[in-house]
Amino acid sequence: MSSAKILLALAITALGCTKNLDSMQSKQLIYGSTIAYKGLPDPRHIIGAGDWVIADHLWARLVRLNNDGNETGDLAKSWSRTADGLTWTFEFPIDLHWSDGSAMTTKHIVDSLNLSISGTAHTNLKAYVKRIFAKDATRLVFELKALPQNFLYSLSFTDFAITDGPVLPQVTFDATKPFKTSGPYRIVKASSDQITLDSNPYSLNKPKVDGAAKIVS
Repeated sequence: MSSAKILLALAITALGCTKNLDSMQSKQLIYGSTIAYKGLPDPRHIIGAGDWVIADHLWARLVRLNNDGNETGDLAKSWSRTADGLTWTFEFPIDLHWSDGSAMTTKHIVDSLNLSISGTAHTNLKAYVKRIFAKDATRLVFELKALPQNFLYSLSFTDFAITDGPVLPQVTFDATKPFKTSGPYRIVKASSDQITLDSNPYSLNKPKVDGAAKIVS
Protein backbone atom coordinates (compact mmCIF):
# COMPACT_ATOMS: atom_id res chain seq x y z
CA MET A 1 0.00 0.00 0.00
CA SER A 2 1.36 3.46 -0.89
CA SER A 3 2.29 5.95 1.85
CA ALA A 4 -0.49 8.24 0.64
CA LYS A 5 -3.11 5.51 1.04
CA ILE A 6 -1.78 4.59 4.49
CA LEU A 7 -1.96 8.24 5.53
CA LEU A 8 -5.48 8.52 4.17
CA ALA A 9 -6.53 5.46 6.19
CA LEU A 10 -5.00 6.91 9.35
CA ALA A 11 -6.73 10.22 8.76
CA ILE A 12 -10.11 8.58 8.29
CA THR A 13 -9.58 6.80 11.60
CA ALA A 14 -8.72 10.12 13.26
CA LEU A 15 -11.78 11.78 11.79
CA GLY A 16 -14.30 9.26 13.07
CA CYS A 17 -17.86 9.71 11.87
CA THR A 18 -18.75 12.96 10.10
CA LYS A 19 -21.93 14.93 9.58
CA ASN A 20 -22.90 18.05 7.67
CA LEU A 21 -23.02 21.34 9.54
CA ASP A 22 -26.14 22.62 7.77
CA SER A 23 -27.54 24.13 10.99
CA MET A 24 -24.15 24.93 12.54
CA GLN A 25 -22.66 27.47 10.16
CA SER A 26 -21.73 29.85 13.00
CA LYS A 27 -19.91 27.16 15.00
CA GLN A 28 -16.16 26.80 15.28
CA LEU A 29 -14.04 23.67 15.45
CA ILE A 30 -11.12 23.42 17.86
CA TYR A 31 -8.47 20.76 17.33
CA GLY A 32 -5.77 19.91 19.82
CA SER A 33 -3.30 17.19 20.59
CA THR A 34 -5.92 14.45 20.10
CA ILE A 35 -5.15 14.52 16.38
CA ALA A 36 -1.40 15.10 16.78
CA TYR A 37 -1.72 18.68 15.58
CA LYS A 38 1.75 20.19 15.21
CA GLY A 39 1.05 23.57 13.63
CA LEU A 40 -0.36 24.85 10.38
CA PRO A 41 0.68 22.17 7.85
CA ASP A 42 1.97 22.44 4.31
CA PRO A 43 -0.58 20.33 2.39
CA ARG A 44 2.09 19.29 -0.11
CA HIS A 45 4.25 17.76 2.60
CA ILE A 46 1.89 16.11 5.06
CA ILE A 47 3.59 13.57 7.29
CA GLY A 48 0.98 12.94 10.00
CA ALA A 49 -2.73 12.06 10.07
CA GLY A 50 -3.52 15.06 12.27
CA ASP A 51 -2.02 17.46 9.77
CA TRP A 52 -4.00 15.73 7.01
CA VAL A 53 -7.24 16.44 8.89
CA ILE A 54 -6.42 20.16 9.11
CA ALA A 55 -5.27 20.38 5.48
CA ASP A 56 -8.41 18.59 4.29
CA HIS A 57 -10.56 21.20 6.04
CA LEU A 58 -8.59 24.20 4.79
CA TRP A 59 -7.85 23.47 1.15
CA ALA A 60 -9.94 22.20 -1.75
CA ARG A 61 -8.61 20.16 -4.67
CA LEU A 62 -9.86 19.76 -8.22
CA VAL A 63 -11.59 16.55 -7.15
CA ARG A 64 -12.09 14.67 -3.89
CA LEU A 65 -13.25 11.19 -2.95
CA ASN A 66 -16.87 10.62 -2.00
CA ASN A 67 -18.06 8.19 0.66
CA ASP A 68 -17.79 5.32 -1.83
CA GLY A 69 -14.15 6.13 -2.60
CA ASN A 70 -14.92 7.48 -6.07
CA GLU A 71 -13.71 10.79 -7.49
CA THR A 72 -16.23 13.61 -7.38
CA GLY A 73 -15.95 17.33 -8.09
CA ASP A 74 -14.42 19.61 -5.47
CA LEU A 75 -13.50 22.90 -7.16
CA ALA A 76 -14.02 21.36 -10.60
CA LYS A 77 -17.64 20.85 -11.58
CA SER A 78 -16.79 18.53 -14.48
CA TRP A 79 -13.88 17.10 -16.43
CA SER A 80 -13.19 15.22 -19.63
CA ARG A 81 -10.25 13.43 -21.25
CA THR A 82 -9.17 12.50 -24.73
CA ALA A 83 -9.31 8.87 -25.80
CA ASP A 84 -5.57 8.40 -25.26
CA GLY A 85 -5.78 9.92 -21.76
CA LEU A 86 -3.08 12.50 -22.50
CA THR A 87 -5.27 15.62 -22.38
CA TRP A 88 -7.59 16.38 -19.45
CA THR A 89 -9.86 19.41 -19.28
CA PHE A 90 -11.35 20.57 -15.97
CA GLU A 91 -14.22 23.06 -15.84
CA PHE A 92 -15.01 25.35 -12.89
CA PRO A 93 -17.89 27.58 -11.80
CA ILE A 94 -17.46 31.17 -12.92
CA ASP A 95 -17.53 32.62 -9.40
CA LEU A 96 -14.81 30.86 -7.39
CA HIS A 97 -13.49 32.75 -4.36
CA TRP A 98 -10.84 32.40 -1.69
CA SER A 99 -11.91 32.45 1.95
CA ASP A 100 -11.34 36.23 2.15
CA GLY A 101 -13.83 36.83 -0.67
CA SER A 102 -11.27 37.67 -3.34
CA ALA A 103 -11.63 36.07 -6.77
CA MET A 104 -9.93 32.76 -7.46
CA THR A 105 -8.93 32.51 -11.11
CA THR A 106 -7.91 29.59 -13.28
CA LYS A 107 -4.40 31.10 -13.29
CA HIS A 108 -4.32 30.84 -9.49
CA ILE A 109 -5.30 27.18 -9.77
CA VAL A 110 -2.70 26.48 -12.46
CA ASP A 111 0.03 28.16 -10.39
CA SER A 112 -0.92 26.07 -7.37
CA LEU A 113 -0.96 22.81 -9.32
CA ASN A 114 2.47 23.58 -10.78
CA LEU A 115 3.83 23.78 -7.23
CA SER A 116 2.46 20.28 -6.58
CA ILE A 117 3.59 18.78 -9.87
CA SER A 118 7.21 19.49 -8.95
CA GLY A 119 6.94 16.89 -6.21
CA THR A 120 5.18 16.38 -2.88
CA ALA A 121 5.57 14.07 0.10
CA HIS A 122 3.58 11.32 -1.61
CA THR A 123 3.52 12.04 -5.35
CA ASN A 124 5.77 13.09 -8.19
CA LEU A 125 4.04 13.69 -11.50
CA LYS A 126 6.74 15.89 -13.02
CA ALA A 127 7.85 13.18 -15.43
CA TYR A 128 4.28 12.75 -16.69
CA VAL A 129 3.03 16.32 -17.08
CA LYS A 130 3.99 18.29 -20.17
CA ARG A 131 2.18 21.44 -19.08
CA ILE A 132 -0.90 22.81 -17.30
CA PHE A 133 -2.55 25.92 -18.67
CA ALA A 134 -5.70 28.00 -18.31
CA LYS A 135 -7.79 27.56 -21.44
CA ASP A 136 -10.14 30.38 -20.48
CA ALA A 137 -11.81 31.86 -17.38
CA THR A 138 -13.49 28.58 -16.38
CA ARG A 139 -11.31 25.80 -17.80
CA LEU A 140 -7.81 24.48 -17.37
CA VAL A 141 -6.00 21.76 -19.28
CA PHE A 142 -3.45 19.12 -18.33
CA GLU A 143 -1.29 17.95 -21.23
CA LEU A 144 0.49 14.74 -20.29
CA LYS A 145 3.56 13.04 -21.74
CA ALA A 146 2.20 9.72 -20.48
CA LEU A 147 -0.82 8.76 -18.41
CA PRO A 148 0.22 7.89 -14.83
CA GLN A 149 -1.61 5.18 -12.94
CA ASN A 150 -4.64 6.50 -11.02
CA PHE A 151 -4.11 10.05 -12.29
CA LEU A 152 -7.51 11.41 -11.27
CA TYR A 153 -7.33 9.61 -7.92
CA SER A 154 -3.95 11.25 -7.25
CA LEU A 155 -5.45 14.70 -7.80
CA SER A 156 -7.79 14.08 -4.85
CA PHE A 157 -4.85 14.01 -2.41
CA THR A 158 -4.13 17.07 -0.25
CA ASP A 159 -0.80 17.09 -2.09
CA PHE A 160 -2.76 18.82 -4.87
CA ALA A 161 -4.51 21.31 -2.60
CA ILE A 162 -5.31 24.63 -4.24
CA THR A 163 -3.38 27.25 -2.29
CA ASP A 164 -2.55 30.90 -2.76
CA GLY A 165 1.16 30.33 -3.31
CA PRO A 166 3.42 28.12 -1.17
CA VAL A 167 2.26 27.27 2.34
CA LEU A 168 5.04 27.54 4.91
CA PRO A 169 4.67 25.26 7.94
CA GLN A 170 4.13 27.33 11.07
CA VAL A 171 3.02 26.72 14.64
CA THR A 172 1.35 30.09 15.14
CA PHE A 173 -1.01 32.15 13.04
CA ASP A 174 -1.40 35.91 12.90
CA ALA A 175 -5.09 36.62 12.26
CA THR A 176 -4.26 40.21 11.29
CA LYS A 177 -2.44 38.99 8.18
CA PRO A 178 -4.48 37.72 5.23
CA PHE A 179 -4.40 33.94 4.84
CA LYS A 180 -6.50 32.54 2.03
CA THR A 181 -7.94 29.05 2.07
CA SER A 182 -9.99 27.28 -0.60
CA GLY A 183 -11.70 24.54 1.41
CA PRO A 184 -14.78 24.44 3.64
CA TYR A 185 -12.98 26.07 6.60
CA ARG A 186 -10.75 29.05 7.35
CA ILE A 187 -8.40 29.70 10.26
CA VAL A 188 -9.45 31.77 13.28
CA LYS A 189 -6.34 31.23 15.40
CA ALA A 190 -3.57 28.73 15.94
CA SER A 191 -0.81 27.91 18.39
CA SER A 192 1.69 25.09 18.83
CA ASP A 193 -0.94 22.76 20.32
CA GLN A 194 -4.34 24.01 19.16
CA ILE A 195 -6.04 25.35 16.05
CA THR A 196 -9.49 26.94 15.72
CA LEU A 197 -11.40 26.89 12.44
CA ASP A 198 -14.71 28.28 11.31
CA SER A 199 -16.71 27.74 8.15
CA ASN A 200 -15.61 29.40 4.92
CA PRO A 201 -18.67 31.22 3.55
CA TYR A 202 -17.25 31.13 0.03
CA SER A 203 -16.62 27.38 -0.10
CA LEU A 204 -18.44 25.28 -2.67
CA ASN A 205 -18.73 22.44 -0.14
CA LYS A 206 -20.63 22.27 3.13
CA PRO A 207 -18.47 22.14 6.26
CA LYS A 208 -18.29 18.88 8.16
CA VAL A 209 -17.54 18.19 11.80
CA ASP A 210 -15.71 15.12 13.00
CA GLY A 211 -15.22 13.22 16.22
CA ALA A 212 -11.79 14.72 16.88
CA ALA A 213 -13.05 18.33 17.12
CA LYS A 214 -14.48 20.33 19.97
CA ILE A 215 -17.42 22.45 18.79
CA VAL A 216 -17.89 25.94 20.17
CA SER A 217 -20.16 28.88 19.34
